[in-house]
Amino acid sequence: MIEEESEDSDPGGTPVFRAKHLERLFSFKKIFLKFEGVNPSGTHKDRAALRHVKYAIEQGYDAISIGTCGNYGVAMSYYSGLFGLKAEVYVPERYHSPKIATMKHNGAVVNEVPGAYEDAVEMSREIAMDNNWYDGNPGNSTTNLSYDAYSRISYELYQQFGRAPDAVAIPVGNGTTLAGMYIGFVNLRKAGLTDRIPRILGASTTGGNPVVKAFKDGGVLRDLKPENLRESLVNEPLIALHAYDGDVALKAIKDTNGYAEYISDSRMLFYKRMLKKEMGINALPASTAPLEAIRNAPKYPGENLYVAVITGRN
Repeated sequence: MIEEESEDSDPGGTPVFRAKHLERLFSFKKIFLKFEGVNPSGTHKDRAALRHVKYAIEQGYDAISIGTCGNYGVAMSYYSGLFGLKAEVYVPERYHSPKIATMKHNGAVVNEVPGAYEDAVEMSREIAMDNNWYDGNPGNSTTNLSYDAYSRISYELYQQFGRAPDAVAIPVGNGTTLAGMYIGFVNLRKAGLTDRIPRILGASTTGGNPVVKAFKDGGVLRDLKPENLRESLVNEPLIALHAYDGDVALKAIKDTNGYAEYISDSRMLFYKRMLKKEMGINALPASTAPLEAIRNAPKYPGENLYVAVITGRN
């Protein structure tokens, strides 16, 4: 039996919407959107943030430290404030967004860091160690908490459809959400609730993600070179020099005979406008990347149920 969250402030139990216009556009039978925008801060990041905040309090910490460029910082500051935990958030100094104001409004201390997202993560990690704060970043000893939090999306999809979908498409930055959802489906199969693990489809900004690059090149996971990245306000949530959970994400794609695809800024904006017009969903542009993976992934006989994980704030 899957435990349900009971508090209004808790994330989860997000709806699925059928996207018939995408079915017609892609010539598919069934495409559904798992809309994570109804979570309290508007994204799936709430799931991991709440799990880490609760664990930090259980372990006796009075502060939590993370590096972020946006959504995770908003989610973490929200739940830290809700539970009385101090949030120290580190962001790249070149990052300018209303989300910084939201983090501060939620009570977080926002610190600007020279360099990229990865520099913010590493600085927050070092400072957490020096001050005995909880390190809420990906790629450390508590990453399994994030995996477990995101695995709940898989459990919910199983409940909503009565079976595992044929394929699930997920945005890829660090690869944490994709890895967690894959683990969720693996656990469902181990429990005897399903005999299939969906094909895992990942998508990220063109040339800006190690997981997608490794899949397309047929090689191993390697960090990208900063000079080869083109960061914009649209693709920023997907940009990654180093995918902290990329090894598990890449394995998930390969082990399920899945697929990974790049998407341009213009294509993300195209999908954003389409979802707003056709479904009234105000999606974060970067979160529409999975739609491109569904459109371009190889099609196999018998597959008729595809799901894309979408975030945003209506």
